[in-house]
Amino acid sequence: RLAAFLHVTHVPVKFVFDTGHAHIMGGVAAAFAIMREHIRSTHVHDNDGENDAHLFPNCDRPGGIDWKQTMELLRSGQDRLPLLLELREAPEMEQPLDEIRAVFDRLESL
Repeated sequence: RLAAFLHVTHVPVKFVFDTGHAHIMGGVAAAFAIMREHIRSTHVHDNDGENDAHLFPNCDRPGGIDWKQTMELLRSGQDRLPLLLELREAPEMEQPLDEIRAVFDRLESL
């Protein structure tokens, strides 16, 4: 829809690339290929491919987003994109900031 909007209007807008929404709507790689030249920022979160759960990115869980591939795609552009976590509250998590730091460390290491 965003590509169609650009084609019809020719308005030079930039997009937020949402990993969770891309995963649900046909895959991260496919969405990235369409949006690549127009991405300005990110919303980074994980899900099961069906529900927009806004989970913490989990590099070890099968069935979620392929984070190695996703990070390679995000690094492939000319600009270095900010990784903005878009997460749901996890009340069972005692130290969420520690987990957030760990998430960034894991993503950056891929």
